[in-house]
Amino acid sequence: GTNGTANGSNGLTEGIGGLSLAKDRKCTEKVLLTAFDTLREPVKSNSQTSGDEGIVISNSNSQSFLGCGDSNSSNNAGAGSKIDAQTPNVKKRHRRMKSSGVGKNSEYDDSDGFEFYIVSLDNKQWHFEASNSEERDEWVSVIEQEIFKSLQGIESSKSKPLNPSDIASMQSIRSRVPGNGYCVDCDSPNPEWASLNLGVLMCIECSGVHRNLGSHISKVRSLGLDEWPPGHLSVMLAIGNSLANSVWEANTRGRVKPTPASSREEKEAWIRSKYEGKEFLPHFNPSPPIGQQLCEAVVRSDMKSIIILLANASNEHINSTASNRDLRTPLLLACAIGNLAISQLLIWHHANLKHVDSEGRSCLTFAKAANSLAAAKQANNSPHHVNVETTTALVELLTSLGCTDPAPFSASGTLPRRRETIDQATFEKFSSSVI
Repeated sequence: GTNGTANGSNGLTEGIGGLSLAKDRKCTEKVLLTAFDTLREPVKSNSQTSGDEGIVISNSNSQSFLGCGDSNSSNNAGAGSKIDAQTPNVKKRHRRMKSSGVGKNSEYDDSDGFEFYIVSLDNKQWHFEASNSEERDEWVSVIEQEIFKSLQGIESSKSKPLNPSDIASMQSIRSRVPGNGYCVDCDSPNPEWASLNLGVLMCIECSGVHRNLGSHISKVRSLGLDEWPPGHLSVMLAIGNSLANSVWEANTRGRVKPTPASSREEKEAWIRSKYEGKEFLPHFNPSPPIGQQLCEAVVRSDMKSIIILLANASNEHINSTASNRDLRTPLLLACAIGNLAISQLLIWHHANLKHVDSEGRSCLTFAKAANSLAAAKQANNSPHHVNVETTTALVELLTSLGCTDPAPFSASGTLPRRRETIDQATFEKFSSSVI
């Protein structure tokens, strides 16, 4: 459809008022769009009963538009006024959907009319009438997109301009991370939206579906509108669309992935199966125990294994310890090696920030030790697997979350060597001082 722009609080009204279905249809097949102003009189309690009845709205307090693919907005407004003047005050039958799904015609209470309402927070109402269910569903889809884009426009006007460092980081996420040139779920080019905890980029339409999944499944952010602290950036740079899909689409069971031209319903079904139902994950062997596998994957910095394990793990697994003697959890191990991305992922998956090992040392204690080691390596120009900037960001993240350091290390900053709990080969690439 033709979308209006959102400038302040009136953008949404202007956008909906200017909508039309972009189809070549005869002008006799018109959709009546009535945009009601704020009600001047409160609605009586008996105006609505079970919710199946619409409210009584005076047509003298409304504006009307006719949506038609080949007619302009001024003609539409004039034609709508004529219809409006001939329409008496009536009580409209309200068609309710039984679920939040769109496009499922069988889920409407009535089939003798095709209409729906939009009610804004300031009590403005838009009433839509279509000639058939297909046309009604098209309007619902177009209007949902217009509302979403208008809200994004409002967010954009309030957002802070990105500094050069942020711009460079956004460019790195787009260009340096494999697979990020296309939407992770439908392959639309140049995606501008991200799921933080999944570490992927997606198009605007798929991002709307991700929002509906809930933040416990997908934390949606805009590349251009939202702030990007170091922890968020580290996850996005460590995963990316190609790596994520090697896990989340490992076994699609013959299902065909949506394309940019697929309907919203097709994309939503795919996305819900993929992340909510976890239907396409690779075969998983829970032996050895998930907690032990997670500890080993963290020490190896094996991001693909970590993604698979987190998809199958419970809170108990995520907060399990390396052994009965070694009480370090996956988060404490991630902080010990100074890995910001893995630490951030574990925190999003409800890792216990207050846990301490057998000697009373917290995740912040281990992160500070990793930071000290990185600083010493940098001062000596010695190669190291993490840098001061990353470990400093990790310390700052943990501090901002209220972590404490009840048992700080000695001035040397060394950690005891513990090789008996995990396969020795796992630790070979790490300095003994971070183990």
